[in-house]
Amino acid sequence: MTGQDYASTLKSFPLLLLELKTVCRLHLQGLDKVALKKKIVDDNLFQSVSVSRRKELASVVLRRQRHLDDFLMKKLLSADLGTARVIALYAAAKEDRLLREFIAEMIGDKLVAKSNSLTRWDIEQFFESKRQQSKRIRYWQADTLIRLREAITHILREAGFLIAEPNGDQLRQPIIDPDVAHHLRRQELKPWMWVGE
Repeated sequence: MTGQDYASTLKSFPLLLLELKTVCRLHLQGLDKVALKKKIVDDNLFQSVSVSRRKELASVVLRRQRHLDDFLMKKLLSADLGTARVIALYAAAKEDRLLREFIAEMIGDKLVAKSNSLTRWDIEQFFESKRQQSKRIRYWQADTLIRLREAITHILREAGFLIAEPNGDQLRQPIIDPDVAHHLRRQELKPWMWVGE
């Protein structure tokens, strides 16, 4: 994962919880990646208007699904909604460097410091820091950065980490299945060390 470059594709693809559940269920039933992609596109499993959008969604969801082992896929399908959302967020973060770093550097650090607010200024500072560190991000257009900020906060709200308040978003440490929390901690991924049980 360390060699992964920054991408701006997150702005087009939210948490995709239902789509990820569908792919995991079919994978656990024995379909391989090729058969899954064919089924998603041919049967329009995600109810997309165009074939090109079906193919895009199939690629994104399959890339996220590959980061889940059988244990996490089974838990995604059987656990409570909060746990399923955290698993979907984990898969998205494993696939997207910017989201992963935002979780580690903003959400994780704030929760460790017992700070429960995430302001627009905090988010701006994160993106400014990334612009200084990455030539690629530095050359992104302003509207791309705005859409990425919106996409990240939207995904974190969907996953239950952020609650919209008039004075800024409030952080919430999700309570999830203890077995899943333990499994994520064993993966030695810093952002997941603070997931509550």
